[in-house]
Amino acid sequence: MNMATFNQQGQHVQNQYNAGGDVYIDIRDKDDLTERLELLTLKVKKAVAEGSIDTATGEAVNKELQNASSGGKKSVIQRLSKAGELLKGISAAEGIVSTIKTLIKSISNWFV
Repeated sequence: MNMATFNQQGQHVQNQYNAGGDVYIDIRDKDDLTERLELLTLKVKKAVAEGSIDTATGEAVNKELQNASSGGKKSVIQRLSKAGELLKGISAAEGIVSTIKTLIKSISNWFV
């Protein structure tokens, strides 16, 4: 089986947050969710400090992440989706967006 090869020659990327290996997040309850959201908040703050994400966007994303820690499933998914949308198009935040998408998938079936 041939694997695809990507030519990355000539690309210029500064700070980028990529997920390494397979991303698997198992959220069993709201405590797990809160812990994951806190870790994401720290990643966003780090990206802002490094200049990868502007301050206003970082604050808006973290507000959505903070608000996602409470409420029902629909509200949590809406808040996480909005946080991901705020980061859309920011190549340095692709790893954060990927983690948000994985969180959404993980919580979609576990609580009401």
